[in-house]
Amino acid sequence: MKLRGQAVLLVLLIGYVALGHSSLERQVERQETHKILNKQSPCPRDEYYVEQHCCKLCNEGTYAKADCDVNHGNPECKGCTEGVSYMDKKNGYHECLNCLICDDVLGQNLTEACTVFKNTVCKCKENYFCADTETSPSDGCTKCQECTKWV
Repeated sequence: MKLRGQAVLLVLLIGYVALGHSSLERQVERQETHKILNKQSPCPRDEYYVEQHCCKLCNEGTYAKADCDVNHGNPECKGCTEGVSYMDKKNGYHECLNCLICDDVLGQNLTEACTVFKNTVCKCKENYFCADTETSPSDGCTKCQECTKWV
């Protein structure tokens, strides 16, 4: 019985180590396949890390269509599509961000159109309000209701 209990414990321990190892491998794999765009990056502030080397950041309004091949090299940067996508900061992303679409059905009005440099700005129509920020009610607006008289 003692030997059987030790065997079960050994199997559990091996499984735990194997799961921990595969989890660690996945974490390392994610770090290698995704660019490190934060403080942990070994690159200067104006560069991003990819595949064991640093690439220069693409400018606002563009994204990295292809990463650089050499350390401290320039990626192939491509422009975002006016009115469709934008990028509001220097970056190493592989695609631009999609523009917000103001929705009349959700009680929104367009305040500022999307450009390749900044997202759309929507605001709530008259007699509507939003729980989100007034400058960009991304979840829609709620129609105001008339107050009922106190009885």
